[in-house]
Amino acid sequence: MSKTLYSFDTLGVSAKMNDLYAGTEAEIEAEAVSVSSDFFAWLIFNFYLTKEQIAYMESLGTAFAESNGNDLAFAFRNRLDVRLTKGEISMRTEKFIRKEQNVTSVSLPGQESDVAGSIDYYIS
Repeated sequence: MSKTLYSFDTLGVSAKMNDLYAGTEAEIEAEAVSVSSDFFAWLIFNFYLTKEQIAYMESLGTAFAESNGNDLAFAFRNRLDVRLTKGEISMRTEKFIRKEQNVTSVSLPGQESDVAGSIDYYIS
């Protein structure tokens, strides 16, 4: 797993994903296990987060962490795009996180499934 800390914005998430997918299958699997085991710790280990961001993230609860950890592990294992878009702070009236998944899977007998798509996060 990487020791590089990335900015928690569009460019930072893109850089993290590029670095991750340039790794070996074993490295990608290790990241998938890590994110599915403890989503919050994985974020803290990989991105620059303020104390306020960590407190907000933790306030979202375990169901949020489990769902997103499992979704990201699936994305990593299938090398799906993962993107983050953040709204302008001055335009926010209330902070929320929206996740959109667009995943397709084609399966044939005797062959590995062909999985494509993306997970997009929007923080407003």
